[in-house]
Amino acid sequence: MHDLPLRTSLVVSAEGSSARTARAAVHDLCAHAHVGNETADVAALLVSELVTNAHEHAGGPAVVDVVVDGRALRVAVEDEDPTIPAAPAVDVDAERGRGLVLVAALASRWGTALTGHGKSVWFELDRA
Repeated sequence: MHDLPLRTSLVVSAEGSSARTARAAVHDLCAHAHVGNETADVAALLVSELVTNAHEHAGGPAVVDVVVDGRALRVAVEDEDPTIPAAPAVDVDAERGRGLVLVAALASRWGTALTGHGKSVWFELDRA
């Protein structure tokens, strides 16, 4: 078993494959930290939503930071758009717009923060 905390960070470009790259990084770190499959799957889903939102709204690369310690798994996605997002009301007929709704529903905690050059959207999942 690895000593905790474990961390990985990566820059993902604004390409269609970036969400897949972020999901793979989350799953890999979760496997090394012996995080359960259910938590790893939820984290992968949520990081995919945040990376997609970052690219859609900021239009450039995003930095994904993942940390696992004995208490929780924390994922932050930072982009260069300083606009703080808010979880929208869900239109059940809409094909899009559910990313932050999923984050709010599935994460133990989540939030946003302004950075020196944009914003960070983060979530935590408690370890069982």
